[in-house]
Amino acid sequence: MEGLPVHESDLFNFGPKVKSMDIEYQVPSGKIWVIEFVSATAYLAEGDRFGPLEIWTSAHNLEGGTSRPHHHFIPHPVGNTNRRYCVSQPTRIYAMPGSSVLVYFSRDLAKGEAHLMFTLSGRLVDA
Repeated sequence: MEGLPVHESDLFNFGPKVKSMDIEYQVPSGKIWVIEFVSATAYLAEGDRFGPLEIWTSAHNLEGGTSRPHHHFIPHPVGNTNRRYCVSQPTRIYAMPGSSVLVYFSRDLAKGEAHLMFTLSGRLVDA
C-alpha cells in the first residue's frame, strides 16, 4: 500500500439549541490526503434527527482550477429508539496539498444534548 496510513478522530458534544458543528484538518504541503473510510456514531435526544455528515475538500477541477466539493454521508438509525445513528462507508476522496478538510454535522431539532464520534481513515501520498 502506497503512502502513510493516517486517521483523524474527534468527538462533537452538542449542548441544547446547538444545531450544527464543524472541525477542520490541514493537509500537509507536498501531500495529498486520500480519505478511504468514514465512520461515525451519533447519539441524539428523543425525537431529534441526524442530518447528513458532510466532508468538504479542495481538489482540482476539469477546467484546471480548484473547487470545494462536498461529500454527503447518509446516517442510518440503529436499534429501535431512533436515538442512535451510524455512518460506515468506504470512499475515495482526495484533498489537495496545503488545503483543509472540513467535517460538518447537523441535526434538525437541537433538542437536548447530542454526541457525535467520527473517524476519517486513509493515506497521505506524495503530490
